[in-house]
Amino acid sequence: MRLPHHGVLFFAGVSSLFVFTSCREKSPPPEPTSLSLPLNAPDEQELLPMAIEIHRAAQEMALDGFQYGKNDLGWPFDSGDTSAADYFRKLISNGFLEPEFSSLVSRLQIANLSDADPGETVFLRFEQPYSTRLFVRKDGKWASFSNEDAAKEFFKVPPRKPAWLP
Repeated sequence: MRLPHHGVLFFAGVSSLFVFTSCREKSPPPEPTSLSLPLNAPDEQELLPMAIEIHRAAQEMALDGFQYGKNDLGWPFDSGDTSAADYFRKLISNGFLEPEFSSLVSRLQIANLSDADPGETVFLRFEQPYSTRLFVRKDGKWASFSNEDAAKEFFKVPPRKPAWLP
């Protein structure tokens, strides 16, 4: 029995459509519009976006320093900063971070990080109520831990003294 010509075309069209839709690449999921992450400390919800913004600003400053050959811009060790307050002043005065972030200096620690350190090296640490700590690595990944010993598998400490800027 012979199929009518339009039946073959219909079958071929449906088959092609099925193959096309099943083999195409799926687009990535949309970026989250708000942070609703399960976190340990009550005020961590508000500190996480700030920590991410500080990391973004530091990374942008390090890239600009490298790209334009400005030795005074970079990660803390590379730019010669000897305190977290000095590093924040540099981020703010060069336009990488808004001035209101300067109030956070007393709540965080900045690692004495270099461009040569791997991405797993810690960049900043926020001390939280109830002894929790929020860590952000050089590569931008973050995590919250109840004690620093549990966190040591998540990040590396910079190999220089001091590891944390005063």
